[in-house]
Amino acid sequence: MTETPSDPAATGRRRHGLRRRAGLWASLGLAALWIASIFTTLGWTDYSAGGRLRCVAATRGCLDLVWGGAFRGNEQPWMALTFAPDVSTVWWPRYERAGSSTPLSTLLVPLWIPLLLAVLPTAWAWRHAFRARAGPTACHACGYDLAGLAPATPCPECGQSATSAA
Repeated sequence: MTETPSDPAATGRRRHGLRRRAGLWASLGLAALWIASIFTTLGWTDYSAGGRLRCVAATRGCLDLVWGGAFRGNEQPWMALTFAPDVSTVWWPRYERAGSSTPLSTLLVPLWIPLLLAVLPTAWAWRHAFRARAGPTACHACGYDLAGLAPATPCPECGQSATSAA
């Protein structure tokens, strides 16, 4: 018994739908992390790299990547801490290096940057899917199906004329 090949167009639509949903969830997750990181510090720390520190934390509205330096030996691998509200939020990427014998490097990436990189293509993909689903006879302003109406008739849903909507 031979299997019939699936419709390539349907496979492409499923793949694009999965990408739109994944982009939506990534955007929502980054937005939640950004808001939570303003009030608390969430992160992971690894001290097993030959006595060197490796840390990834979301704090002050940014992603804080730390590597190098030495550790004391009594630290916990996971962090969930609150900090004083006088700590300012970081709005622009920043790299810092401190120490001479055991240098500690820190890279601060504001979470609005990856959030923006997730939201823009996701919004474009959802808009493109909405426009493609609306069809060629749809109103360009609201998506109402204008099939069966005279070409010069304004949209009954939003009132936009066919000439100004194009």
